[in-house]
Amino acid sequence: REIESANITVGEYDELKKKLEIADSFEKTYKAYNNSDILLNGNEDNDGAVTQIQNAIKLLNSVNANTDKLNEALVILEDAKSEISQFLGNQEFLNVNPDEINQRLDLITRLMLKYGSGEEEILRFLENAQAELENISFSEKRIAELSEKLDVSTNKLIELGEKLTKSRKSAAEKFQKNVTDVLKYLNMPNVKFFVDFKKGRYTKIGCDVCEFMISANDGET
Repeated sequence: REIESANITVGEYDELKKKLEIADSFEKTYKAYNNSDILLNGNEDNDGAVTQIQNAIKLLNSVNANTDKLNEALVILEDAKSEISQFLGNQEFLNVNPDEINQRLDLITRLMLKYGSGEEEILRFLENAQAELENISFSEKRIAELSEKLDVSTNKLIELGEKLTKSRKSAAEKFQKNVTDVLKYLNMPNVKFFVDFKKGRYTKIGCDVCEFMISANDGET
């Protein structure tokens, strides 16, 4: 359950480490780009560098002064502004939470300490544990297969047990007569002897509980 709930993937640990490095670096870089964007484009309180150069060009144009250098600078600043805007528009790492990444890394590290040195070993441990659990608890299919085998074996056991009981009872009839004849010859004319059969639990010698019952004299139990 611990490994399953973690839902880890192979290569995730290294990927998270790289992502954390980029996220930490991105946060500092983003602040620099954002402040640069304010300096170039301005804000509610101040005009940015682009606006100020544009205003300077307008002033110089009004007196027919040469603005070539300023126009070149403006083009360069516009390109830089575009690159900065493009970077600031990349939301990939803005929503990355370094704390969440560190928590995930800690979880995977704990699993590595308990179940293997990497994600592959952890997942292999999980696979083996699942197989072992299935063998212990049995799947419904396995239970059905074993139940069917048990039914077949039980029927066979009963069949062989009844066959053995029938054979014993047949032998008991002859045995009873022979023993009785011998005892009567030994001057026990009123002797009674028979084999009593009761049903017992099944063992390797059948399910019969047999007792030799004898009454030596007339009137005795």
